[in-house]
Amino acid sequence: MMAWYDRSGPGQDVFISTRIRLARNICNYPLGNQLSAGKAKELMDKVASIFPAEEGFEITDMSTIPPIDRGVLAEKHYISPAFAKDKAPGLLIREEHKGLSIMVCEEDHIRIQCLSKGFSLAECKTGAFEAEEKIDQALPIAYSEKFGYLTHCPTNLGTGMRVSVMLFLPALTYAKQMHSLSAQLQKMGLVIRGMQGEGSESSGCLYQISNQVTLGISEEETIAKVSDIVKKIAEAERQLRKRADSLEEYRIADKAARALGIFERAKLLSTAEFFSLWTDLRLGLAYTELGDISYEKLDKMIFEVMPSEMMKCLTQDTASLPIDMRRDVARAIAVRKILSK
Repeated sequence: MMAWYDRSGPGQDVFISTRIRLARNICNYPLGNQLSAGKAKELMDKVASIFPAEEGFEITDMSTIPPIDRGVLAEKHYISPAFAKDKAPGLLIREEHKGLSIMVCEEDHIRIQCLSKGFSLAECKTGAFEAEEKIDQALPIAYSEKFGYLTHCPTNLGTGMRVSVMLFLPALTYAKQMHSLSAQLQKMGLVIRGMQGEGSESSGCLYQISNQVTLGISEEETIAKVSDIVKKIAEAERQLRKRADSLEEYRIADKAARALGIFERAKLLSTAEFFSLWTDLRLGLAYTELGDISYEKLDKMIFEVMPSEMMKCLTQDTASLPIDMRRDVARAIAVRKILSK
């Protein structure tokens, strides 16, 4: 089945993806490190029974897969980086068609997230809350009239909801406006992070914008607020792109063509070089035709040429090379394959 990121979506010139995540806990089960392995197993079995395989759900026991596969799942945003590193019992439930993934026994008992390409808040809201309703009908979710949904971290109290939109903002980045934008967003209760979320730096002019406040505000208000702000940011990015004069447009188109040439011929591609060329190529699509290059192809790349994925693609004929170089060879091959499809 086609991966959530291997599709088209609204507003692809600026918007990469949309995610809504819900943190939920079950009554009468301890939180965090207080949850024993036995209780965790009991909880995982109960949640798994709500999402049977015959209804299209794929269930993965995280203790049965190697660290490299965990890393791949995190790079493709099915799980959080923290869940990928956690050695405690855990379960991943996926439904690829809806872009739904559920982490069981992460920081909270249950983390529901719905992912979609482009700017698709309504679609993500529907997917996430449909999954929550299934859980709510089967298990008692911890809730307080005063504090809302009870969560392991106090910063998630209230709705327990994080709305996150990933945007491609090269014009704002090159105009050195991101620092100012970050400060403005913080005043409005939003935060800006890199592609991999909390603690990550921006690569490829990719930024995730999400809400910080979950207490004292409704789900509808949060979604409306994030939607309004990211739309304004997207419009500011588009207006800056339009201000480029004919000379600048030619330079951008030239950089995109050069980037494509390297992608088609390179034998080695480091992660840093990949993102530099990818940025030039993706921005170039706003100004010039580049054959059969599309936003779909380019966005597929950022989820399929990351370090863990490349470690799974090492070939025997590069066995004599240093591991970093072997990975860079694999990345160059992967990029060519995606471009050729």
